[in-house]
Amino acid sequence: MMAATLLRPQQLLPMTMCASCYHFCWTTARQLNGGPQSRCTLGTWPRGVSHFEKQSRGIKHLCPFFSLQKCPVIRWERTNTVRAVVTEACRSRVAFLSPKSCVTAKQQQSGISQYVAGMRHLEKLKENDKLCEDAMKTGEYAVFYDLKALVRMDEESSRMSLAWRDASEMDEILALSGGLKLSHAVLLNSTSRGFPDRPAKFALNVAKGDETSQQSLESAMGAQVLGIRRALFGVRRIDIEDLLQAYAILQWHSLQGFCSKCGGVNEKNMAGNRRICSKCSEVHYPTMKPIVITLVVDKDRCLVARQPQFPEGMYSALAGFCDMGETMEAAVKREVAEEVGLEIDNITYSSSQHWPFPSSGLMLGCYGNLKGDSDDGELSVDKNELEDARWISRDEVQNILESRGQGLIWLPPKQAIAHHLLRNWAFAS
Repeated sequence: MMAATLLRPQQLLPMTMCASCYHFCWTTARQLNGGPQSRCTLGTWPRGVSHFEKQSRGIKHLCPFFSLQKCPVIRWERTNTVRAVVTEACRSRVAFLSPKSCVTAKQQQSGISQYVAGMRHLEKLKENDKLCEDAMKTGEYAVFYDLKALVRMDEESSRMSLAWRDASEMDEILALSGGLKLSHAVLLNSTSRGFPDRPAKFALNVAKGDETSQQSLESAMGAQVLGIRRALFGVRRIDIEDLLQAYAILQWHSLQGFCSKCGGVNEKNMAGNRRICSKCSEVHYPTMKPIVITLVVDKDRCLVARQPQFPEGMYSALAGFCDMGETMEAAVKREVAEEVGLEIDNITYSSSQHWPFPSSGLMLGCYGNLKGDSDDGELSVDKNELEDARWISRDEVQNILESRGQGLIWLPPKQAIAHHLLRNWAFAS
């Protein structure tokens, strides 16, 4: 028998644990899909809610403890107040604790952090095909069409988001895909953000079909197909990691149909983190190409350049691939010398970023100082590589960044590592 208590949202702060990751939630007055929500202290909406949304539009079921399927404990209804329906069996386990003092039950038992638990769970899914296959049956899927993302407008952030689908909602999508199965999907690393009973995340690519296939898929998904470059600069920040990894790994699989050693047919493992030759059993792993991207600085000015394929007016830092056997520092010095005819020293590493264009690369962000005897920074631009290069002052960089591309020259947006190299230098105290 359920005991019902009528409570206002502010009386529930904080009350439940996240159905996905066991961190404590607090109730907010914010409306999402028509009903009040509980927000996880990690800052994410529990995706497990969607398993029950089909039962009744506008009603959310959240299980704050263990299995969503076994224990729909709390129901949020579309009313001005929130009615919490709690089973007597679980009532004693509801804890009124501050989010900062919460430690999950699993972490207490194992003595390891959520991050470590998540990474170990991800590794198990990658190495155990049966475990991964079971996870696919309850997972969430980001769908791509011809390696382009299906996205929709996210009302909460006013930006685009990946159009995720539960495994139970994928039948219609698979019917439009010409023979695809859930087993063709690839596992995403964002699965590691939660514990094992949080739905695993996967990505699936639908091959290009006839003229109507894209329209049919967009209609079924309630989303639109968008090229990866446009999607990268338009999706909300929480989806960027998934977008980049999904595109990179799906593209790699599309190019690795045959073994480079014997020519046999390669077959992916269940998680998609490798392909195995069916003839010689050679194992092939995805590769990333190291790319150095360097902001050359000289006192209160820095060097920016544009390549012919850049959007009109955009300038960025110098970038190029590392050669086989090169160190990062050697690659930085060589690229700067090749492209603009300058020598630099005092090379420092800043940060890195995965970059999927034209194929999967690891961008290594660096700074380099103009060498003292480099003819006062006179440029000798390699026109085979660059369309133009120029020095700009710290004040100019600040003005360009603050104007958000409204002038004749604009700089890369926040999603690109070049933006942060420029911003960190320009606004350094």
